[in-house]
Amino acid sequence: KGAVFGGVMATGRAGETVSFTFWGKSLTLAAIPGDARLAVKLDGHLHAETVPITKNKIRLFRGWKSAAHTVELTLMTDSTLEIDGFIVE
Repeated sequence: KGAVFGGVMATGRAGETVSFTFWGKSLTLAAIPGDARLAVKLDGHLHAETVPITKNKIRLFRGWKSAAHTVELTLMTDSTLEIDGFIVE
């Protein structure tokens, strides 16, 4: 169904949250485009209040110090969000 990295993880309930730690200086979300919108936190601070999922690849962060960072993504809409994967650089 358009996945590049294999199967997708999907949810459709506003308020659902996922968080994880990665090592790098940029993070890109690979997703199936749709009507979903995300709130994005980086290292505990709100980075973007609403990120529309309108493209297959959405750069969430770039140009940060190459280090361990914790990201938290929260679905803000009752729309299906299909995550294909993440690209860390």
